[in-house]
Amino acid sequence: METRLIDFTDCPMSNKHGLYGGAAGQKFGIVYYDEDWILKFPRKVGRAPYPLFPIETGFNVLSEYLGSHFYGYLGFPVPETLLGTYEGKLVVVARDFCTSGGPLLSEFHKCANKPVDGEFYGNIGGMELKPVFLHDVLEVINRSDFLEPIKTDLRDRFWDMFIVDAMLGHTGRTCDNWGILINSGKEEKNRLSLAPIYGNGCAMNYDLSERAMSYYTEGTDDPDDSFIAEETLHLKSAFLEKYGEDENGRVKGRYIYPFQFIMNRENPDCSCALLRLSNRIPEALVRIGELIDSTESIAPRRKFFYKHSLRTRYEKGIVPAVNNIMEKGLK
Repeated sequence: METRLIDFTDCPMSNKHGLYGGAAGQKFGIVYYDEDWILKFPRKVGRAPYPLFPIETGFNVLSEYLGSHFYGYLGFPVPETLLGTYEGKLVVVARDFCTSGGPLLSEFHKCANKPVDGEFYGNIGGMELKPVFLHDVLEVINRSDFLEPIKTDLRDRFWDMFIVDAMLGHTGRTCDNWGILINSGKEEKNRLSLAPIYGNGCAMNYDLSERAMSYYTEGTDDPDDSFIAEETLHLKSAFLEKYGEDENGRVKGRYIYPFQFIMNRENPDCSCALLRLSNRIPEALVRIGELIDSTESIAPRRKFFYKHSLRTRYEKGIVPAVNNIMEKGLK
C-alpha cells in the first residue's frame, strides 16, 4: 500500500508559527484537524566529496519521516509524522507534543545552562548547534541537581539515542534536538520527564544527493559495495572526544565515530543500551523496509540504498559489537 501524500497548502498558520527552532530546514507552524503541527521544508544538500553533482533538495524531509518511524518501531515515544506537499514541495509534518497548558520542551543545551558544582561544562549552552565534548554532556547528566529526578532515565535515553542514531546514520544529534519536558503544574519530583524523540532530519544520509547516490550505486545490488559500506559504517557523530591540548592550553577534540566507539566498549552504559536494543532491531528493520517500499516519494535507487545501508549497519556494526560484549563484557 503506497503512502499517500497530503496537501497541507491550505492549512492555516498556528499560534506557534515562527517559534520553532532547529537547523534542519525551514519550519512552519500549521493547524491540521484542529491540532498544532510543525511543517518542515526540504533543505538544499550536496556535499564534498561530490562537488561535481548539483545541489538538490528534499532528503531531510524523508530522513525525519523514516527516522521517527524507526524510533517508533523500536518502542520509543515519537511525535506522529506525515509526508505531504506544500505548494508543490515535498514536506514532512510532525504533531506538536507541547500543547497549550501542557509541559514545555527544554532542549538539552538549556538544561546545561544550569551550573554543575558551580561550573558550566564545555559551554554547552552556547554551543547548541555545534559539536560538543561527549564527556561534558555526560557530566551534566550525571551531576546536575536540576536533572537529578530523571538522571537515570535521561542517561539511558542518551545512550539509546546514540545506538539508534548510529543505526540511522544520524550525524546531527547535537544538544538542541533532544531534551526534556517541564510541567510546572506538578510537584517537584514529578516536574521533569523525557521528551519524545524528535529531530531526525540529519539521519539516513540526508546530505547525499540523488545524482551522487545514483552515480555510486549504479549497476550494483551488492550491499557489501565499498561505497555503501563507507557511507553507512564510517559516519561521524556530532560529539567530540578529548585528546590533549593545543599550544595555548585549550583542550583539543576529535569527532567520535559511533560504531568504533560501540565496538571498543568505550562506555558501559553505551554497551548496556546496545544489549537493551539488539533484540528489537530486527523487527524494526523489517517494518522500516516495508515503509520505505510503500513510500512513492522515494526513488528506487534511494530505496535500495536506505534498506541496504540499514541492513549493513546492523549486520556489520550492531551484531559484531553485541558479540564482542557477550565475549568480553561491558567494558
